[in-house]
Amino acid sequence: PMPEAAFYGLAGEVVAAIMPATEAAREAVLINFLVAFGAMAGRGPYTIAGNARHGVNLFAVLTGATSGGRKGTSWAAVGSLFQRVDSDFMKDKTPGGLSTGEGLIWAIRDPIYRPKKRGKGSNPDGELEMELEIPGVDDKRLLVIETELGQTLQVLKREGNTLSAILRQGYDGKECLQSLTKAVKGQSTGAHIALIGHVTREELLQNFASVEILNGLGNRILWVCVRKSKDLPEGGRMPDLSELADRVAAALQFASPGPLVERSPEAARLWVKVYPALNAERGGLWGAATARAAANVVRLSVIYALLDCTDTIRAEHLRAALAVWQYCEASARFVWGGQESDPHQQKIIDKLKAGPLTQTQINDLFGGHVSTSKLRESLEMLSAKGRINCREEKTSTRTKREWFFVK
Repeated sequence: PMPEAAFYGLAGEVVAAIMPATEAAREAVLINFLVAFGAMAGRGPYTIAGNARHGVNLFAVLTGATSGGRKGTSWAAVGSLFQRVDSDFMKDKTPGGLSTGEGLIWAIRDPIYRPKKRGKGSNPDGELEMELEIPGVDDKRLLVIETELGQTLQVLKREGNTLSAILRQGYDGKECLQSLTKAVKGQSTGAHIALIGHVTREELLQNFASVEILNGLGNRILWVCVRKSKDLPEGGRMPDLSELADRVAAALQFASPGPLVERSPEAARLWVKVYPALNAERGGLWGAATARAAANVVRLSVIYALLDCTDTIRAEHLRAALAVWQYCEASARFVWGGQESDPHQQKIIDKLKAGPLTQTQINDLFGGHVSTSKLRESLEMLSAKGRINCREEKTSTRTKREWFFVK
């Protein structure tokens, strides 16, 4: 279970009010609430960490069984609350169907202008006049809800697709997102993009290539394993959320001027203690998928502070953020644990799990496309990590080497 500290303050009260009426996991309800609040708060509120600006936009992926995880149910419950807070946002700013970086930019585009056609005798100074071709989108907030993230992951594998790069820039809060394809030369200034995705673990392992983790998209995501909390054969009756919605609206109004949020002295001392562990080296793909631990904890702590209508991160806000991260890190280990960051090493592991292979058979796995020295290096590294071992059988003419998986 997620540590109780995560259910601090208004976020915890929202989860407690919703849980009797839903079969979703309370971890899922909480993550949905935090991500949605950060998306609605917009680009204004921020903090500074390591000379970098961090906003309150988060990426989270809920992974569980196809239906048993109740991933969609968890969003429906939270969505009913935010519908009361800002129905226009919920109607216009929560799209799905991610496919390209250009499409993402188009949803929050700047106005597009074209040279104005000149009439006879017009513009005597020779200056180029522009006229509006396509109107822009004023509200640059976007909360992408991908209930079928597996389909999006397949799109990411296509050569030349720009979605991963634009998502990474969006998370980082880049001032101007640009699409420079021949068909559409669009851009979005001041974008504020958040993401909630739903996917099964099997789809993740099959479609989320190691390159996407290593290039930085994976470690910008809060990975959240979820499962059904209980059975409600007759369904649940959602309570009156009006009072909670009013408090959420008040917190969003507090955040709207865009305050700089900083740590209290007590929170700063706690941060110094936990920082080394957040930045510790972690092996394999799960380590790569959690490499932005500090950045995600910082953003979560800012959201908890804003929910208390304060521009000071207190120790309880930081402890809540750390509790959320503890669960997300454990989820990432469950999803990616045992997966090697080097694709050659992972392929060797996968094959050896089915049974021992000789050196020649391992060479044949890659069809001659990987050098002998590279394969030797991969085998040595896996052996050093204790994941594989080698048996040698000497004959009168040669030594036969057979590799096997260490369970």
